[in-house]
Amino acid sequence: MKTIALKLSTGEELIARVISDTTDYVIVSHVRVVGLHQDSQGRVGVGMTEYSLTNTDAEVKIYNQHIVCKYETSSEAERSYITATSGIALA
Repeated sequence: MKTIALKLSTGEELIARVISDTTDYVIVSHVRVVGLHQDSQGRVGVGMTEYSLTNTDAEVKIYNQHIVCKYETSSEAERSYITATSGIALA
């Protein structure tokens, strides 16, 4: 499955695996929200949180009218995403 990033009209940036992409909507799974996070030492960095707290691996239909843009993620972001969603640490 292909991993993509989506920027929504709400301002949220998502990273997810594409299940299906049509002219009206995209169906994605393992959706994570990308955002800034602060660690215990006060350092700020980019992190990911679950989009759905009740089903973190759910298939989600997002209508194209709410998507500002779709794009490929950086290889570093994709590696972090794969590690977070599968537990497999990539080199």
